[in-house]
Amino acid sequence: MYRARVGVVLGVAFLLTALARAQGGGEGPGEAPAPPPEPAPVRHRAQVLDVQEVTHNLEGLLCHYGSAGLFGDAGEAVPEFRVRHGAADLTVPFERVRNVELQAQGEGKDRRVAVVLVYREEGQVLEGTMEARVELRGSNAYGGYRIALKDVRRISFD
Repeated sequence: MYRARVGVVLGVAFLLTALARAQGGGEGPGEAPAPPPEPAPVRHRAQVLDVQEVTHNLEGLLCHYGSAGLFGDAGEAVPEFRVRHGAADLTVPFERVRNVELQAQGEGKDRRVAVVLVYREEGQVLEGTMEARVELRGSNAYGGYRIALKDVRRISFD
């Protein structure tokens, strides 16, 4: 009697293990290991000086490319600067930038912002332009924050 119960229990355990493996629940021969969890996104911190000489300490800083659409914001918010340098468009991640100096140029739809980016490690300087309507977004002690690049003078990353 005891052997019969042990046999049934082992049979059920074997069957459940086989079902779990068939559904991808275990790592058997030839199966790839589960990918490691993604690291938490970096929350970029910076001090932003606006054209009225007011400094804002921001966290979670992103550049928003696009415009407000009919059903909310269209476009994307990313931690990078998209700079026109000569005839080329460059993408510079926030991680590589120490500070940025900005100055609005032009009028109307062709309005641009002249930018000078200083890199962290190399100390190199990149000069170019960006669209004036790009917004910086983040949060500060008061709540959500957004400002158009045309209204920014300096960005200094922590």
